[in-house]
Formats: sequence, C-alpha cells, structure tokens
Amino acid sequence: MPNDQMNKSQIILLQMLIVLVAVTAIVIWQYEYLADLYIRNQITRIGLVINIAIVVLFVSGLSQLVRLFFLYDREEKALQQFSDALTSEDMELKLSQLSENTIIGQRYRIVSDFFSARAEFNHNALAATLLAHETSRTSFAKFVNNILILTGVFGTIISLTVALLGASTAISDTNSLRGIDIVIHGMSTALSTTMTAILAYFLFGYFYLKLLDTQSYILGKIEHVTATVLIPQYQAAARSPEQNLSAMLAGTVETIKKFDAFIRQIQEISAKQDEVFTNFEKLTNENMHLLRDIRGILRTGFRLRDKSDRN
Repeated sequence: MPNDQMNKSQIILLQMLIVLVAVTAIVIWQYEYLADLYIRNQITRIGLVINIAIVVLFVSGLSQLVRLFFLYDREEKALQQFSDALTSEDMELKLSQLSENTIIGQRYRIVSDFFSARAEFNHNALAATLLAHETSRTSFAKFVNNILILTGVFGTIISLTVALLGASTAISDTNSLRGIDIVIHGMSTALSTTMTAILAYFLFGYFYLKLLDTQSYILGKIEHVTATVLIPQYQAAARSPEQNLSAMLAGTVETIKKFDAFIRQIQEISAKQDEVFTNFEKLTNENMHLLRDIRGILRTGFRLRDKSDRN
C-alpha cells in the first residue's frame, strides 16, 4: 500500500462524513415537513421523547464507531511502518521503534521476548487472546446495532396504545373530537418513531458491518505477519537443528572465554604476589646489610671490640 493511498479506515470515515453532509442537506431541504411530523401539532410529547432517545442512542453508537475507526487507522499505519521496516537496512532499529500502543508493536515485542528467553509460544493462543480483546471493543456498538430496531418497535407499540386510548375516548364521547385527534396523533407518532428507528438502523448497521470488516482485515494482517515473518525470524523452535547447535556452541565458546579471562586474572594476581614476595625478600636482605654496616660503624666510633678480638 503506497503511503499516499487512503487505507480502509480512512475511506470509511470519509463515507461517514459524506453521509452526515447528505443527511444535513435533506433535513434543511425538508425542514418544514419534518418539523410538522416531529415537533408541531403534537398533543403529547411521547413521540418527541422516543425520537430523541433513538437519536441519542444512534449518536452514541456512531461516536463509538468513529473512535474505533480512528484507532484502526493508527493500526493500519503501524502495519505499513512494519512493512517498511522489513525492507530497510536498519530493520531491528525501526522495528524497536514501533509504538507499544499498537497491536503489531505489542506482537513484535512478545515474540522477540520469547525469542530472547529461548522459549516457545503458542500462536493460536496469542490469536485467540487478541480476537477476544478486539471483540470486547465493539460490545457497545453491537448493543446499539441490536437495540436500534427494537426502539422503533417500542415507539410503535406506545403510539398504538395512545391511539387506542383516543379511540376509546372517541367511542365513549361521540360529541368530542379529542378522541379522533388522539388517534391521529398516535398513528403519526408511530410513523415518526418507526421511520427514525429504521433510518438510524440502516445507517448504523452499514457502518457497523464496515467496522467488523476493518477489524477482521487488520487482525488477519497481524496473524499473517506473525506466521510468515515473526515466527520464522524470531521463534527459537522454528530454527533448524544446525542453527540450534550453532547457538549452543556460541554460548559455550562465550562461557569458555569468560572462564579464560577469569583464569588470567587469577594468574596475574599470583604473579603480582610472587613479585611482592621477591621484593620483600630483597628489601629484607638490604636491611640486614644495612644493619651490619651500622653495627660496624658504631663499634668503630665507640672503639668497641668484637667477640672474636677478645679471644
């Protein structure tokens, strides 16, 4: 994927912006009709409350989708950075610069840590854990997608109940038109709530499916990179027996070198001790000669006789 090409998340975010502009234009164009349907000439506020609840639920879920699309946009850029690092000369340096907040950065560090510890890891377990974690991100969006159409059904039931109450009033009081007004109001409210819920469900369901597609695409790329790049390059179990033997011999040679250095240090300390003992012996001999000279000088100065002269 070239760097100047939009990724999947950016394309869907652009689609969301286009839909937002289109819906805003339609609302402005049909403002009078929508105002009559939703706001004006309303005997009760049941329809307004239900429609506001549907819109709030829709906007809450849509904001969650936007946040996740921005998150997956960052993941796609990290995957592109990973692909660029594989073809660069300083591959290890660029791979180590991957953000720990991205999925590919976390996966790279997990695999490299296992490799450094010379331990095997279960790719299926890593994939299942990642899938469970990413699925939990979309739980609220899934709830909104499942509940939106039910809000329209709920609004229709409430509105029909109001209409039935109006019909009951009209039957019991034939001289009053209020019952007929309530019946018409109930039918209008049922229409408005059903239309709002269907439109919200249609738009939200489309972008929710696009989110699942983007999530599956990114997770598939992560597992593909892990299976084709990270495991062959970093997993110790994937290396050949000759490579494992070479690594063991290299470790043994390194240990022997350290042991030789330790032996040399001991030999140097022993040589220094021998030198100290030799110097101490020379110093002792020199001190003995000096004492003899001093004793001869004292005897000469005080005219003392030696024991050999007395005999």
